[in-house]
Amino acid sequence: RYVIVDDYHFICAGKNKADLNGYFTTEEDYRTLDLFPISEALRYRLPFSPAPEAITYIESLIDQSTNGHQPAAIYFDDIEKFGIWPETYQWVYERGWLEQFIQGVLASPYIRLQRYRDYHASEKTRGIIYLPTTSYIEMNEWTLP
Repeated sequence: RYVIVDDYHFICAGKNKADLNGYFTTEEDYRTLDLFPISEALRYRLPFSPAPEAITYIESLIDQSTNGHQPAAIYFDDIEKFGIWPETYQWVYERGWLEQFIQGVLASPYIRLQRYRDYHASEKTRGIIYLPTTSYIEMNEWTLP
């Protein structure tokens, strides 16, 4: 079992962003749950950076130290960014961002697409983590003094 959580929770628990390229495990009363940290950097790049820049960024993640683990670029976000937010329809569809991004990902010799469950089944946890009670970073900015 696993869930997907904003990387900000992991940073608040003391992890470095460079370490958040795989999943971690939390536990309570001998029950475990695996946690995938969603990359804030990817959330801000997709679909707002030019497609080639976004692909170059994803490819650069391969260079991060993984201690024998296959690195993962973990992305999960609001679908509104892909055509519902103002001006995103023109950028994503009419100006071809989505087509360029998909073609670039498929052409990359370094990027391999995987479902969460497949990555989870093929990789080991990066370790135990206990996340603090917090929200995603934007919510903290909007609600905390």
